[in-house]
Amino acid sequence: MFRLKSTRSLLVRSNYLRTPSSNNEIREALKYDDYATRLSASQNKLLKNNVVSWISQCRNEWELYDHNSIIRLSKSEKITCDLCNTKLRTTKVHIKNTLTGESLWIGTDCAQAMLNNEEHAQLAYTPEEQRYLEKFFSDNPTIEHFYKKRPSLTSEFILPSDFLAEEKKLITIIRTQISRKIVKGLPSTKINEINSKIADISSKINSFNAQVSMAM
Repeated sequence: MFRLKSTRSLLVRSNYLRTPSSNNEIREALKYDDYATRLSASQNKLLKNNVVSWISQCRNEWELYDHNSIIRLSKSEKITCDLCNTKLRTTKVHIKNTLTGESLWIGTDCAQAMLNNEEHAQLAYTPEEQRYLEKFFSDNPTIEHFYKKRPSLTSEFILPSDFLAEEKKLITIIRTQISRKIVKGLPSTKINEINSKIADISSKINSFNAQVSMAM
């Protein structure tokens, strides 16, 4: 999953995954090369589904330490990158976490990957929005995907399969009862039953749409 070790280190050293506790368990496991075996199936799925957004959130926490953060190394200086553990040869870059105050010395390659984050910044939610969206998908796992990279109030999405199944059942019931009415008339009890089912599924859809609106 992680082509670069520095990406995994970024998730570990940053603040975003420290809450909630379920995410922090994943962050702790990422400290180890065998992190996948330390995580449950559901945790590995959560990591896979959210890793791109998590990387973006973590990158946004870091900036250059000050105006003198890029320093040429002396020939005698021996230092490794705090993210990828690669020996630095010519230059070291001082960065800091704007939320925790932690500072790191990293190489120019890692610095470019972390600080040149304009594309991700344009798509990224605030940390609060991102956590809400993660909870939204967790609570509604049968949604496959949105049709836009950044969902909005007008985004189209695939409804959960249980809603589609309820809709199919309801249509079958209505068609059956209408057919019976044509033959021998529809009893009032059946009419009330159908109306109740319609009201029930409408309530579910309205509740779901409210969650979608809040998640945008």
